Amino acid sequence: MRRHPSRPEADLPPDLPFIHDYIRHAAALYPDRDALISETETLSYAEANDQVDQIAKALMAAGIEKGDRVATLLPPSPQFFLIF
Repeated sequence: MRRHPSRPEADLPPDLPFIHDYIRHAAALYPDRDALISETETLSYAEANDQVDQIAKALMAAGIEKGDRVATLLPPSPQFFLIF
C-alpha cells in the first residue's frame, strides 16, 4: 500500500487496476459526496459512476472492443473525465 507522509494509511485509496475502479470505489463509500465540479454542474460519486457505466455500455453497443482506440475532442470538463 502506498504511504503519504502527512496522511494516515487508512485515508489512502487501495491500489486498483483501472481508473474507473476508483470512481466505483468512491461511489460505494461516499455516494453523495461531490466528485466532479464545474462552473455549470456538480456530480456526486454515485452520479459519476452511473454515467461512466452508461458511457461504457454505449461504447460496447457501438461495437467498441478491448484494445480499440477511441478519441474525443472535448475540452476539459466533467464529461471528458467520465469518458476517459
